[in-house]
Amino acid sequence: MSTSALDSNITNDGSPKFVEVGYASTGFLIVSSALVFLMIPGIGFFYSGMSRSKNALSLLMMSMLCLAIVMIQWALFGFSLTFSETGGAFIGNCQFCGLISVGKNAMLLTAPAVPSIVFSLYQMMFAAITPAIIFGSSAERFKLLPSMLFVVIWATIVYDPVAYWTWSARGWLRNISCLETIALSSTPCQLGSLDFAGGGPVHVCSGFSGLAFAMVLGRRRRSRSEVFRPHNMTLVFLGTAMLWFGWYGFNAGSALNATARAGMAAMVTSLATAAGALAWCLWDMIFSGHISGLGFCSGAVAALVAITPASGYVAPWAAIIIGIAAGI
Repeated sequence: MSTSALDSNITNDGSPKFVEVGYASTGFLIVSSALVFLMIPGIGFFYSGMSRSKNALSLLMMSMLCLAIVMIQWALFGFSLTFSETGGAFIGNCQFCGLISVGKNAMLLTAPAVPSIVFSLYQMMFAAITPAIIFGSSAERFKLLPSMLFVVIWATIVYDPVAYWTWSARGWLRNISCLETIALSSTPCQLGSLDFAGGGPVHVCSGFSGLAFAMVLGRRRRSRSEVFRPHNMTLVFLGTAMLWFGWYGFNAGSALNATARAGMAAMVTSLATAAGALAWCLWDMIFSGHISGLGFCSGAVAALVAITPASGYVAPWAAIIIGIAAGI
């Protein structure tokens, strides 16, 4: 029988080791979930500000629809496909379908420091924001009802398997150096790819999916003289601020407990984002002679994406380099 995360003391990762008192990690992950939630309307504001005014509302609406749709999919079977601890190398099974057996007990192979229901809540926000990212590539060319169906299918056959490979205890990428330990008769070694907060399942998947989506839909229709410009930079700045703020939950929360590692992830996220925004502004100044608000926001978001998979592993000085590279 698994040990309850609420009924016993759990030793968290960190140096020095400490025993959790007062369920700090549980509260920390709930707050991190709320921060990631804010990123979803944030990406809607970011995209809507860069679009033409007549399409702004549809981009906001699609972001919130992704949240609602994926929440239901996650509870029914998405979480189980992504994080069941008795699955194979490529996809989970129905161990947690309907969130059965998800409650106060910890998932000892995946997130031993928090209750499984809190871990599921946190990962649900990751699953919800990922399809929302895709629609930035197809702004002004998608319809809501077909897109809603696309979100369900894509989350099930793309996001869930790739997240399972990367983060699940028995995923093949997470155990790529010791694939023989994936079998249920063994304890997985979990010595494989390093993706701290979602570079692969979130950003790579949504990026390539957005490219494919745009290629299928084709170019936007416009007159030859028409130039596309952001219709509302205030919304772009609001979206950027919400994304930056929420990204602290995205990266620091991926430590899955309240330790120094979470603090370091928050610090490198801050430094990389600042460096990326300034680098893009400097690039603008050198090649166009002026600094643009869109450049600042674009550099910040690019750096946030770049630091995400490394946020739990790099030093502050390395984060600045990563941010600068992303900004230029």
